[in-house]
Amino acid sequence: MNKVINILSRARRKFTVITNSYVKLRLSNNDKPNLFVFGVSSQINYGDLAISLAQSKFVQRYLKNFNYVEILDYQTSSGIKQVKKYITSDDVVAISGGGNIGNMYMFSENIRRRVVENFPNNRIVSFPQSAFFTDNREGCTELKNSSDIYAKNKEFILTAREDRSRELLENNFKNKIIFTPDIVLSLQLPIANEKRFGVLAVLRHDREKQGSVNKKQQDVLKAICKIPALKQVKQSDNNIDKPRIVKRNARQGILDKRFMEFSESKLVVTDRLHGMIFSVITGTPCVVFNNSNGKVKHSYMNWLANESNILLADDFDLSEIYEWVEVTINKSFAIPELGCLYTPLINAFKNISEVK
Repeated sequence: MNKVINILSRARRKFTVITNSYVKLRLSNNDKPNLFVFGVSSQINYGDLAISLAQSKFVQRYLKNFNYVEILDYQTSSGIKQVKKYITSDDVVAISGGGNIGNMYMFSENIRRRVVENFPNNRIVSFPQSAFFTDNREGCTELKNSSDIYAKNKEFILTAREDRSRELLENNFKNKIIFTPDIVLSLQLPIANEKRFGVLAVLRHDREKQGSVNKKQQDVLKAICKIPALKQVKQSDNNIDKPRIVKRNARQGILDKRFMEFSESKLVVTDRLHGMIFSVITGTPCVVFNNSNGKVKHSYMNWLANESNILLADDFDLSEIYEWVEVTINKSFAIPELGCLYTPLINAFKNISEVK
C-alpha cells in the first residue's frame, strides 16, 4: 500500500512540475534593484526548505535595498528566459545555497552551470555551499567542467560554508571564494519551548550516510534511552515523507511544524547537517555524528564548537556521551546571534569592490 501511495505521490509531483514550470517574476515596482535567486529548492527535504526560507529572510534583514525574486529549481529554463528580458546592470543574480556543488547532485550542478553561462556579464553570488567531487574519473571530469564554466564569469562569487569545501574551491576554481556558515544559522526563531520530552532521532537513509558510524548511533540511542526522561524516541529523517512540490506559500508552515518538533524535544541525535543546525536555532541539546563527505563535522568545527548544547559524538566513547547527555538535558540554552559571521556575504551583494 505504501509503495502505491509513493508512486502516486511521485506522479503528482511530476505533474505539478510540468504544469508549473513557467515562472512569473515578481519584479520591483519601485527603484529597488532586483536580486534574482536561481535554484531555490522545491525538494522534499526540510534542510533545503529551510535554506530557501532563510535566504529570503536574510535579504529582508540585511539587504533591504533589493527586491527578492526567487526562481524554483524546476523553473530554471523559464526563469533564465524571463530574467534575460528584464535584468539591468543594477540587478544581481544569486544561486541558492546547500550542499550540491559537485557531481553527487548533478541536477543542481547543471542549474548552476546554466545560470553562469547565461549571465556572463552580471554579478553572480552563490549562497553558502558545500562542495564535493568524487575521487574518480567522473569526479575529475565534472570538476574540470565546473571550473571552466565558473571561470567564464569573473564576478561569480562562491561562498563555502565549511573549510573542507573552501579548500577544494580555492584549489580548483579561479573565482573569488568567501567563507560563512550555512544560511540557516542566520534564522531567528521564537523563544525555545520550555516543556520538552523524549529524543528526536534525525538519521540519514541516503548516499551521504557514513556506514562506519551506524552501529555507534544505535548504541548511543540504546544507552541514552535508559535515562528516564529520554525513554520516548521519535525516529525521523529530514526528508518529507511523500514526494511533492513545496511552493513558496507553504514553506513557512511546514518548517514551523518541524522547528516545533525540535523545540519540544529534550535531545536530538542526528547525522544531518540541518539536524544539528535546527538544534542550534531552537536551543536543543544535540548529539551529532559526521556524514560521508565531512560537511557535518567541518561545519561543527568551524562555527559551532563553542556551543555547549552540541556534542560531536565521533570524538567521544559511549560512556562519555551518556554522561554529557545526562547533564546537558537538564540545562537551558540561549540561541546564539551569528549575524556578524555573514559580513563577507552581505558585502558580496552590497559592494563587489569590498570582496575583491
